[in-house]
Amino acid sequence: MAGVNNLIETIIIIWPELPDLVGDNEWPRFRRRCAELLEQRVTEPDQAAIIDAELVSLFSQNQAAHSRLVEALHEDRDESAVAKAYSGLAGDPVQPPPRPPLHCPATDPPHELDWTDIDYSDPDRLTCRRHPGTELVRV
Repeated sequence: MAGVNNLIETIIIIWPELPDLVGDNEWPRFRRRCAELLEQRVTEPDQAAIIDAELVSLFSQNQAAHSRLVEALHEDRDESAVAKAYSGLAGDPVQPPPRPPLHCPATDPPHELDWTDIDYSDPDRLTCRRHPGTELVRV
């Protein structure tokens, strides 16, 4: 199993599958808590190990989500697959993916974002920290 950054990348890659895995009743709570933890990874980098443990604990509360996370952590993937799946929810603070697919349209041309530029408070509507209220767009 790879390191912490692989955990965050893996969560991002499997994010579209999670509503079905977690179920309609639990998804809102799960999504909210996962988004909170991913937000904490940005705002509290010195607590990364604790936050990552909490992420794993959250997933372990749902057998299907946990099984998929473990399976995905063991899958081989190349850099392009990671960059393609990267939704901007989180990433590696030292070496972010080469071209995240989210951009902020508030600048001309829209500037590329790394995971620290994204406001995760509403996982259904990602906005730019540099330009509050500006909804991000996919490339």
